[in-house]
Amino acid sequence: IVVFLLSACVCLMTSALYHLFNCHSRALNDALLLLDYVGISVLIAGSFFPPIYYGFFCTPTLLWFYLGAVSMISVSSAVVGVYSGLNPSVFWRWARVLCYSANACFGMLPCGHLGAHWMAGQQSWGPAIAYITAMLSIYGVGTCIYTFQFPEKYFPGRFDYFLSSHQLWHILVFSAAFLHYFCAIGHYEWRAHHACPAPSVVGH
Repeated sequence: IVVFLLSACVCLMTSALYHLFNCHSRALNDALLLLDYVGISVLIAGSFFPPIYYGFFCTPTLLWFYLGAVSMISVSSAVVGVYSGLNPSVFWRWARVLCYSANACFGMLPCGHLGAHWMAGQQSWGPAIAYITAMLSIYGVGTCIYTFQFPEKYFPGRFDYFLSSHQLWHILVFSAAFLHYFCAIGHYEWRAHHACPAPSVVGH
C-alpha cells in the first residue's frame, strides 16, 4: 500500500509542479514536462504493486517475476515518454499514449492470473476485482478523452477555460487513484484473513 501511495504522490506532485511552473521559462517547462511523463509511469507501476504483492505473497517466484516485469515495462514507458517530450510530434504523442496503455494492459496479466487460479470463488475478493475493473475503466475513459482531445476539438471555443480534455483527464486520474486506494486496502484485508497454505507432508 505504501508503494502505491508514494507512486500516487510522485505522479500528482510532478504534475502539479509542471502546471504551476511551466510558464516560468521554456527550459523549465521542458524539464518539468519530462518529469511529469516519468510520474505517470511511476503511478502505473505503483498501482499494480498491492494486488501483485498481496495476491502472490505465498508464491515468491511469481511475486518477484511480476513485480520485476511491471517495473521494467514502466521504466521503458518512462523512457519513451521522455523521448517523446524531447521530440514532440504526432507520432511520438501516439507512441507515448500507446506505451502507457500497453504498460497498464500488461499489469492486467497478473491480475487475471490471480483471478483464474487463486481468487475464483472467494467472495471476499469480489469487491477488489470490482475496484480494479472500475479503476481501469476510468483510466481508459480518461486516456480516450486526452488522446482525442474531447470535447474542445469538436466544440471549438466552448471549453477554453473549463472542462477541457486535459482538465477532465486530471479529474479522472485522481478519481481512479483515489478508488484504487480502497482497492489496495481490500487486497491487504484479504491477505490478512487468508494465510498461506502449509506445505504438504504427505509421503514424508
